[in-house]
Amino acid sequence: GTGVTLFGCKGYEIGVINLQGRIFMRENLDCPFKTAESVLTYLKSRTNMIFIDFHAEATSEKIGLAYYLDGKISGLVGTHTHVQTADERILPGGTAYISDIGMAGSLNSMIGMQKESVLSALLTQMPSKFEVDVNPPYIMTGAYIDVDPSTGKAVNIKRVKIVDQEPLVGLVAGQD
Repeated sequence: GTGVTLFGCKGYEIGVINLQGRIFMRENLDCPFKTAESVLTYLKSRTNMIFIDFHAEATSEKIGLAYYLDGKISGLVGTHTHVQTADERILPGGTAYISDIGMAGSLNSMIGMQKESVLSALLTQMPSKFEVDVNPPYIMTGAYIDVDPSTGKAVNIKRVKIVDQEPLVGLVAGQD
């Protein structure tokens, strides 16, 4: 993907930035703090409603970026761990934050993968091909962020968690 996009929603233009953290990650990446500043220069000329999906391992890096950009973006949601956190809040400058929004996939899995394939890798410390678990029940987690369109500031953030026996959106990965 491009890492940044604009799209229309109910007559408003929304900016979304996808960034990747560097702490505990193998890739050699540009600084997400500097990258965010650079991209915000462009997006701020188009909209005041901007969200960041921050794919990172360390919660300290996630909250650090959120505080660094507090008041400049509407919300920052963390991704990567597949486990929804319970630390959602509105920061002092009006930015909504949650360390990780979780995942969509099989509830009784390990980060959406079949338990056996993940356990094999953990027990042997040898590479193992992780297989997607497509068995119900399914879980979908995330966050709902309400934004004041006149200011671009978040006014509310709520965790979302849905568990169901049927796939929640389209087909489950790996099924025809």
